[in-house]
Amino acid sequence: MSASSRIIKITAKTALKNNWVSAVVVSTAAVLCYFVLQLIASVLNTVIGYTATTVIFFALVFFLLLPVGMGFLRFFWRMLFSAKDNPISVFYYFSDRKLYLKTLKLFGSMLLHAVCVGFVLYLPAIAVWLISQSFLYEILGMPIPIWSANLNYVLTFFATTASAILIFIMIKFYLAPMLFVADDNIDFAEAIHMSKTISKKTSLDFIFLGFSFIGWILLCFLYIPIVFILPYIVTSYLVHSRFAVAEYNKHISENVKADFPTFKVSF
Repeated sequence: MSASSRIIKITAKTALKNNWVSAVVVSTAAVLCYFVLQLIASVLNTVIGYTATTVIFFALVFFLLLPVGMGFLRFFWRMLFSAKDNPISVFYYFSDRKLYLKTLKLFGSMLLHAVCVGFVLYLPAIAVWLISQSFLYEILGMPIPIWSANLNYVLTFFATTASAILIFIMIKFYLAPMLFVADDNIDFAEAIHMSKTISKKTSLDFIFLGFSFIGWILLCFLYIPIVFILPYIVTSYLVHSRFAVAEYNKHISENVKADFPTFKVSF
């Protein structure tokens, strides 16, 4: 059991108290990077079409935006320890080839896992979708069954269920980005392994923390610009992660001590 959402939010606010200006500047830089990619995609869409543009956009997100996101995360992690980094540090993971490639390997590994697991989970939905398509019956030379029109409800159920299960499975990787930015020397595979190990006892706490921000996220769509909310959410995530790792280390330390026998000396 990690710290409660209330304690995490109080700690996050304390960490941000004298750092709001730099936090908003860094958030603005990260958000602007995303909108630049969106602008590029909009221009490409008029030239090469939607499908090719979508592929290029996701490639740009993977190769450019994710490293920026990790630099963004690193800025806030170091802020928790009173570091005063320059906002330009959001591009930190572009400063060294090894760091950049290691960042891509981290997300590439998690993405590959999501694709493999997702393919298995979505097989029932894919099968139902194929059965509901007219071209399948044209190939088979059969009339389209009347009941196939009702398969949309079944398709929605299978797709929704698969999505929920996939999200629940991928939650175990949520600590990997924090572990990665906390130690430049950590291997991406070790960060993933440690995340899977630690998150076994903290995933539910993380989910509850995420739900506690729903109101703030809705405000981003209605009134408050996201650059003013993002620092609070990210700092809370990092504070929670810090508590989760500390709790894990404490548990390991207690187990190690328990493995050693104790002796009483009588006189």
